[in-house]
Amino acid sequence: MASNHTADASEDDEQLAVVNPDGTPTGIIKSRAAVHVDGDWHCTRTVWALLPAAGDAGPALVLQQRGPFKASWPNRLDASSAGHLRVGDPDPWREAEEELGRRPDAGEVLPLGRRQSGCRLPNGQIDLEIQELWLWRCPHHLLDLQPPYPEVGALLAVVPDDLRRLAAGEAQQIPALVRRPGAPRLEAGCAAGRELIPGEEPYIRQVSEITLRILAGESWSPLEVDPEAAFEV
Repeated sequence: MASNHTADASEDDEQLAVVNPDGTPTGIIKSRAAVHVDGDWHCTRTVWALLPAAGDAGPALVLQQRGPFKASWPNRLDASSAGHLRVGDPDPWREAEEELGRRPDAGEVLPLGRRQSGCRLPNGQIDLEIQELWLWRCPHHLLDLQPPYPEVGALLAVVPDDLRRLAAGEAQQIPALVRRPGAPRLEAGCAAGRELIPGEEPYIRQVSEITLRILAGESWSPLEVDPEAAFEV
């Protein structure tokens, strides 16, 4: 437990650029802790890993089960990887490698656009994010990924159309292949709608639909930031 607290303290010291609600820079730099206390908009990078297959079911999106000690939404299902964009960090895929044990090559990633996300954390702090979204056409299989515990509780590979149905409320749970940290083999399991982060269902449905269009070779539109969006947190 002590090592986890040490990591949290280090994260609080990370230097983040404060931005406007439309993502444009303000020129202000603050610590991560101060950004969350003051409720400032800041930028993050989210990666959705698309694997070649989930068993015999074809291509699969990876959901991350957040670790049990996370300050926000512990044990809930989230995108494959997400992390804050630190000022001066030269490595755009650092967080993906830390959480998945593999990193994308430049030719494997596709930008999906940007979105705003806002919530009040259980400790009363406010998290207002401009999220950069990326689809990683990951050449690895689920067992090749190396999620670290307790940062990550598990990785779940799910069929994109199943995830769309789950996020749309058309299914209460869907089949999943589960990769647990340190486990020598995969498990058969499921992802339940009640395990998704509350309020993220429309966004997850959009990502699933875009992924399905990409796989089908169809046209699609990236997600966009709404400069008029208002968040009650």
